[in-house]
Amino acid sequence: KQNSQIFVESKHVINSLLHKLQSKQKLYKESAMNCTICNKESNKIYDNINLCELCYQTNIKQLNLFNASLAYEPPNYIIDNVYLGSQKSGVDADKLFELNIKYVLILGKGMSRNFDHINYKLIEIDDSLEQNISNYIKEALDFIAESHNNDSNILVHCVSGISRSASIVIAYIMDKYKINYDRAFAYVKTKRASVCPNTNFIDQLTNLQ
Repeated sequence: KQNSQIFVESKHVINSLLHKLQSKQKLYKESAMNCTICNKESNKIYDNINLCELCYQTNIKQLNLFNASLAYEPPNYIIDNVYLGSQKSGVDADKLFELNIKYVLILGKGMSRNFDHINYKLIEIDDSLEQNISNYIKEALDFIAESHNNDSNILVHCVSGISRSASIVIAYIMDKYKINYDRAFAYVKTKRASVCPNTNFIDQLTNLQ
């Protein structure tokens, strides 16, 4: 109960700080001021929070990352060196190190590459009934193969780890083990129960058989 209360309070504090940082976009430009963090004089100090541009951007990034880590969701091990998860699975550096995950494949738009020591590939696709995913499968599978060749595990994720990233992992299993969509999907489902590719992706993956 005490840990739960601390968690709620931590979330409240972090969200309050984020709200304050994100809502103060006006810059002082008339006179130089000192940043409250780095103490350097600058003509660009954010109104009411007294942070220079560099400290503002750094703290926004770190607070967003810490906020996400409070809701960390571990990835699911699928097969070979492949893990599947949501974007929340990629925010804990210690866990990625523990799982020997040095490669992260992101399927989606606007998601962060959080760590400099991780090899990232971002494939910008939408989870929609119009999105062509087939054109990106080879690129994705080549990246998975690269991680395997470098003795590293790989995390494949989208926003929720349900449709886009699941479709790529299913495609990987279909390609490597020469099985059809239904068998590959059923297997991945045993490892991550929430997987549910949209019908458009299912049709495209079925056509790969």
